[in-house]
Amino acid sequence: MLRKNGSYAIAEISTAPLFNAENETDGIMAMVAGLTERTTIADEALVHEYDLLAVLMESIPDTIYFKDTASRFIRINQAQARNLGVRTPEDAVGKTDFDFFAIDHAQEAFGDEQRIVSTLEPIISKRERIRVADGRIRYVTATKFPC
Repeated sequence: MLRKNGSYAIAEISTAPLFNAENETDGIMAMVAGLTERTTIADEALVHEYDLLAVLMESIPDTIYFKDTASRFIRINQAQARNLGVRTPEDAVGKTDFDFFAIDHAQEAFGDEQRIVSTLEPIISKRERIRVADGRIRYVTATKFPC
């Protein structure tokens, strides 16, 4: 809503019809509830949660990544960037395991992820053998879940 002073306010508007004695619509009743303060508090909480996630993602030594339903990376942490051999986490966005790993590992990961997408069932503590960007073989325990 636009206030008299030119600023905007966020509001929730609820309406209901008013009926006359003949049960015909005779008008509308409207209730307006200001949400600006609640929205500001929610926005601040969201920023706090985002900052907390960013600190967690960058300080934990384990790899963390998020993928879309087509198994493309949408966000990774620095530990995963090192595994993939990319300069920054942003360099992996939009790519898949097929861009970084041997075909057998990439196919297995893709199959796991597509199964998770279709069933919404997580995979807990799966042992995997991967070859990281510097050529070393690593054995990891992976937990993958839908979100």
